[in-house]
Amino acid sequence: MTTPIASTTPSPAGAPMTARTAGLVGLIVIGFLLAVIPVTAGIAWMLLVLAAILGITGRTRDIKRLTAVFLVPIALVLAGCTAAPSSTEPTDLTGKWSYSKDTVQFEAEVKGGDIEVYLTLDDTKGLYWSGTFENEAVDGQEISSDADTAALDESLYGSTAESKDFTFTNGELHFDFTIMGTDTDISLRR
Repeated sequence: MTTPIASTTPSPAGAPMTARTAGLVGLIVIGFLLAVIPVTAGIAWMLLVLAAILGITGRTRDIKRLTAVFLVPIALVLAGCTAAPSSTEPTDLTGKWSYSKDTVQFEAEVKGGDIEVYLTLDDTKGLYWSGTFENEAVDGQEISSDADTAALDESLYGSTAESKDFTFTNGELHFDFTIMGTDTDISLRR
């Protein structure tokens, strides 16, 4: 005879659900979850063993014991698996970058801890930005560049800002370009 888990948990026919029934239902649910959710092999085997023991023995006291033995470590492992990685590998930003739309072009080069950005409007090309720059960044990182004001003062298109923020996102370098009071997000690509 099987021991009921709780008399308040009726099966569809109205009879109390037994530990054996609960174990078999657990087997079905776990089998479905394993088919739908990717789980490491060790966790999958622990879940299957737990469900099989509950389904075979049908003993209520086994449920409490096995829950502590199997489910607590599984919960801890799953919590660790879903945590966001602490850091990602930085991307090397050195090299040439460009942007082009209609009659406006930007060409940039990152090298030796500096960046130079040239602006071409129609057929006229000039230095727009020159300043410090990090050679590496992780995705989503903002890089603040301090201006080389001496170089920018000599240029027709030179920015008057003392610093400019760049953002490295999805393999692109972004910065705001302001002309005549209008801001435009420039996305430089390799």
